[in-house]
Amino acid sequence: MHNKINIAVTHFINPHLFWYRNVHDSHELNQIEQQLQTWKKTARDFAYHPKLGEKVAVSFVAWNRVVRGEILCEVKWLNEFIVWALDYGFPFRTKIEFIHQLPKKMMRQINHIHCGGLANILPGENEYDYVEGKSSMIKKDNWTQRVCDILEKLLITTHTITFVEEFQSKDGRHWGNLIIVNHKGQVFNAREHLLSAQHAVAIEKFQTIALKLKTINVQRFLSNSGKLTTRINIIKENMANYCKIQKTESAIYDFVKRKVEDWYVRNKRDNHMVVGMLKPSVERMKPASMSISMSNVNKSVPFIQENSPKIENANVSYDLGVTVITNQGEGDETFSVVQSDEPKPS
Repeated sequence: MHNKINIAVTHFINPHLFWYRNVHDSHELNQIEQQLQTWKKTARDFAYHPKLGEKVAVSFVAWNRVVRGEILCEVKWLNEFIVWALDYGFPFRTKIEFIHQLPKKMMRQINHIHCGGLANILPGENEYDYVEGKSSMIKKDNWTQRVCDILEKLLITTHTITFVEEFQSKDGRHWGNLIIVNHKGQVFNAREHLLSAQHAVAIEKFQTIALKLKTINVQRFLSNSGKLTTRINIIKENMANYCKIQKTESAIYDFVKRKVEDWYVRNKRDNHMVVGMLKPSVERMKPASMSISMSNVNKSVPFIQENSPKIENANVSYDLGVTVITNQGEGDETFSVVQSDEPKPS
């Protein structure tokens, strides 16, 4: 069996443990979303404390919508719950005030999210064998975090991902390979990429040991190295107003773009001074002769006498939002300029 489908990886832990969805399978998801948004308009808020494993409705503020979730864990020291987004396939942390009781008629499973892994490889490292006098690949029980970061980076920068399914284990996991095409048109075979980089070793009869692997025994809300998920159901200021129900990513992009453009306009008149300061001719300056002239400004950097005491990590701020940082070491003195978003009063 070698079924090929275009997918989106929704949550990644290690090469043997990730979740994905078929990018062309969204009909049932759209129906659920419409029902949730209709229910949201009539739902009444009240204090609700969910149980572990319970299906709930969660106000996901970044998307300005309600999503279905399953309670995975309660983090009491943070006063939070960890929830698995049932229809989107990722874990997140949330405060109890965002959790609501889910109507029974909305608890049906749509089998939209699947668990998968790369088949026919095991974690491996290149080690030197002092007995044989040569290096060789050694099988390991777990993937290193570095390997996970490498593959996850490929998945993040991808244009399309094709999952080539080879078999399905008894617990419903889908095993196969990932063919990744990035935005430059470069094609990566995930399994061959790990093998050629000497991060994995090939193995035969993988299907017989798949369910015995330690690499798949990682909680969904933890990273491969055991750290708690960093995805939090929270938003700063009024950014939720820009996160519409449809085309959420585009709305966020427009919001960030406007903020950058506003910053650029406010600081445009000072850009020429920053560029001048960063020219090679003034990269190394003597303390006794250091001065910075600014047109239309009656301020300058105070003289630093040769006999003055050493200054370490001194920050001098000016009204135009430019900070001159001096770092004096043993015999050398360097200067750098940092442009801040909000100028500091002198």
